[in-house]
Parts: sequence; structure tokens; C-alpha cells
Amino acid sequence: MPPPHPEMKTNQELLLLISKSLSSLHKRQDDLCKRLENLQKDLNDFKDQMPVRKSGWLSDYWEMK
Repeated sequence: MPPPHPEMKTNQELLLLISKSLSSLHKRQDDLCKRLENLQKDLNDFKDQMPVRKSGWLSDYWEMK
């Protein structure tokens, strides 16, 4: 049997690398979810400040909420 290649990793080393990568991905996913929640809140706040189109007796008009 030939000697192992010097850059070859053991199963344990590979599992550790995979675990670290997954942890990093989960952290980034959590960060993205928080940013999306903040953006959704900002959008809702913005929508609450927008005027609303209403229908009057003779014409349409805009009214602030």
C-alpha cells in the first residue's frame, strides 16, 4: 500500500472542517434573516407613512393615514 499523500486529511479532520463550514453558514443565514426582518419592519413603517387613495363624491383624493 502506498504511503498517504501529505495533504490528505483524516475523516476526523474532514468532519471538523465540514462542521465549521456548516456553523459559518448557519451564522450567515441567521444574520441574513435578521437583516430581512429589519428591512420588513422598515418597509412596514414606510407604508404606514404613505398617503392612501380615497374616493370622494366627485373625485378621488389622497389622505395621510
